[in-house]
Amino acid sequence: YTLARQGLLAGGLEVIERLATARTLVLQDTGVLATGRWSVASLRTTRGVAAADVRRWLARAAGQGDGGELAPGGIPDALVRRWWRYGALVRAADGREVHLAGPRPLRDTWGEPAGLAAAPTAGTVAGVQRELAFVAGGRVVARVVLASAWRAGVAAHLRALRDLGFERLVLLPEGD
Repeated sequence: YTLARQGLLAGGLEVIERLATARTLVLQDTGVLATGRWSVASLRTTRGVAAADVRRWLARAAGQGDGGELAPGGIPDALVRRWWRYGALVRAADGREVHLAGPRPLRDTWGEPAGLAAAPTAGTVAGVQRELAFVAGGRVVARVVLASAWRAGVAAHLRALRDLGFERLVLLPEGD
């Protein structure tokens, strides 16, 4: 009952017995520690591509129209996960096709396309981040870093787990 109230599902006493001796806890970052709602953290474009166009492409890919700004609630995690793993096709207002992709589909589909270099990572991360690229005509025309903020109180919850005797907390981002 206590596990269920904390959002954990357990079947049988074997799970509780294993938790009683666990020293390592493995968590998926998004949706567990982070909110699972994504917003634009940074955006870089090549010459000739406006940031406003890229924001419109993102809004269109998210099914939020062409207003240029994403809905205040951000982009749902399931959608960002799909873009990250499989990519997406977006029709630009001028009729051309623009592809949105995470690192693996970008590499698998286009090799290493010409265009914009990867965005440098800097500073402290206020949550989980994913970098996606827009490709048009076989070249990267924009790189977008999306961020999902940490849930309120996550540091206190992790400290409480440490105080319960966990020696290692492993966070698994969705990488390659």
